[in-house]
Amino acid sequence: MRMIATLTLFLAPALALSACGAPAKEPQADHDQQDHEDKNQEPMPGGPGLKTVPDVADDTAPGEEVAKDSEPAFIPASYHGIWDYEGGTCSPTSDLRMEISDRQILFYEAVGTVTAIADEGASTLVTLAMEGEGETWVQTTRLTLEGEGQAQRLHTTDGDKPNAKDEYPGKRCEV
Repeated sequence: MRMIATLTLFLAPALALSACGAPAKEPQADHDQQDHEDKNQEPMPGGPGLKTVPDVADDTAPGEEVAKDSEPAFIPASYHGIWDYEGGTCSPTSDLRMEISDRQILFYEAVGTVTAIADEGASTLVTLAMEGEGETWVQTTRLTLEGEGQAQRLHTTDGDKPNAKDEYPGKRCEV
C-alpha cells in the first residue's frame, strides 16, 4: 500500500507536467547545464518505461457500441478498500488480495482499469482493461457485498457468466 501511495505521489506531478505540452525553449547556456544535471540524476519512476493500459475500444466486437463521450465509470464507494480471502492474512503477498478504488482494481500480479460499470440488482458489473505478467485482456467482474460489519464479505464472480457461488469470498482488511 505504501509503495502504491509513494508511486502515486511521484506519478501525479509527472503526469500533470506531461499534459502541459512541450516546455519553452531554454537559452543554450542553461540547456547545457541542464543536460549535465540530468545525466547525474536517477530516472524518475514512471518515466519512458511506464506501461499504459490499452485502448479497449479497439477490442469491441462488431456491432457493439462504445460510448466515447460518456461520463467516466466509477466503482461504488461501498466496494473500496483492501480485500483478501476470508482465510487470508491481508498481506501484500497474498495471491487473493485485491485493492479496489474508484477507477482501478489491483490484484496480486495484475491491474485492472475500469472501462464500464453496470448495476445488476444487488451486484455491480465492472468491466476492466487488464494488464499483468506481460499480457493485456478485458474482463468483466461481478462484485457483490453480503453481510455487514466484520461479517461483510465481497463475492467476485465472472461477469460474463450467470451469477454463481463465489468459492473464495473476501473479507475487508484493516488498513
